[in-house]
Amino acid sequence: MDSKFPNVFYLKATDPATASIVLEARFEVKDRSELRLLLDMPDDEISGHAIYDLEPILVAKIVEAYGLSFEPGSMPVELHPWHHTDDYPYKIHTRQAL
Repeated sequence: MDSKFPNVFYLKATDPATASIVLEARFEVKDRSELRLLLDMPDDEISGHAIYDLEPILVAKIVEAYGLSFEPGSMPVELHPWHHTDDYPYKIHTRQAL
């Protein structure tokens, strides 16, 4: 886990036609267990750099809990922990290119 921003996450919505991230929202949690409990995940979840596909109901829970402006419509949404590439002045649409 990166120690610089260990509790920063992003919701990222992907356009199925282009496979590109077209909408994202950044949020910070006090503790990762707070987010894990909100999403009803096991104790060992939300660690490291794992990326999670989220059902719309879980996206809605995060949006409400953290007061986010994020409306993905029917696009698939993933939960991403902060990664150093998030600070780049441009978007990287896949980490496989790194």
